[in-house]
Amino acid sequence: MQPPQVAPADGREYAVVKRSPPSASSRGEVVVFVSPSDHRSRTIKRLIGLPGDWISVPDKEEIRKIPEGHCWVEGDNGSASWDSRSYGPDTI
Repeated sequence: MQPPQVAPADGREYAVVKRSPPSASSRGEVVVFVSPSDHRSRTIKRLIGLPGDWISVPDKEEIRKIPEGHCWVEGDNGSASWDSRSYGPDTI
């Protein structure tokens, strides 16, 4: 049985996050991780590639292999997202 869907009384939106090891993550999942630009904050992106995957970076017209211990993340709003397309593979 699912819990009832109730909007928060304060009008803000919330997300429920399940903590799991990086090895349990799959391509296409939404992940929360420490921001590479501010280690005091978290960021939310979609997991696109895992270690060993080859990723095409259209804006730079290059193909990159994701190194061990890293992943490739992208925001759903590609034109305005600061993500792996900007800073490269992120550590897992």
